[in-house]
Amino acid sequence: MFRTVRSCAVALPTRASTLRAYHSINLINTKPTEDYNPKTKKLLDAAMDLVPSLGFTDQALTLASRRLGYTDTTPLVLPKGPLDLIVYHLRREREKLAVASETAPADPPAAPTTPDFRTKDQRLDDACHELIVQRLKGNIPVIEHLDNALALMVQPQNMAESLSELGALSDEIVHQAGHRSSDFDWYTRRASISAVYAASEVYMCQDKSKNFEDTWKFVKSSLEARRGLQEGVGNVGQWVSFQGIASVMVIRSLMTRL
Repeated sequence: MFRTVRSCAVALPTRASTLRAYHSINLINTKPTEDYNPKTKKLLDAAMDLVPSLGFTDQALTLASRRLGYTDTTPLVLPKGPLDLIVYHLRREREKLAVASETAPADPPAAPTTPDFRTKDQRLDDACHELIVQRLKGNIPVIEHLDNALALMVQPQNMAESLSELGALSDEIVHQAGHRSSDFDWYTRRASISAVYAASEVYMCQDKSKNFEDTWKFVKSSLEARRGLQEGVGNVGQWVSFQGIASVMVIRSLMTRL
């Protein structure tokens, strides 16, 4: 069982070169693991190697520290213990999405052999689906411990940091999907991607299908439901209210099912 940990403000990015403007009021660090002290990063990487067998635990951090020959100062370096390790996992996997985007081939894809009749919204949703699935696949090595990690993340004292990380991931996904406008749709898509991703992680914890195929289908159907619901909402206020309610429902689901 995880020990109780204190909430802590998320450190602001320090490297201007790794900041990407997703929106006029948002600057998200695309290489968050570079902000860690090299020694701390080395410890967290070593501990992550142990997570598949030991989980996101103090034991994984302590054993990693001993293997590296560090003195027993882990509680001082990582005062939140397991939560620090979970947050590092979230940031490292988000960074992989950004790095994959930056290193993608520059050559344009070949012209399609059949006409693309999808709407702009459908194309964005398809791109978001691929990115969400790509990110969720990063959980497979630690899937046996993902439910415990989510349970710790949604504890009241940890919610602010957890939601901050979820928001940063949503920004990354929406940006990579090709959404560039600074309009209401940006806010609704960001909010809905957060809700879809959070719900998909919960679903993934319980998915027994081969290669998590049911989870990938769940992501797709959730995005389609989002689009249909948005089209049926009459005004901005109704949509914002719905997204707020949806986010609360996802959080409550995490609290009661894990």
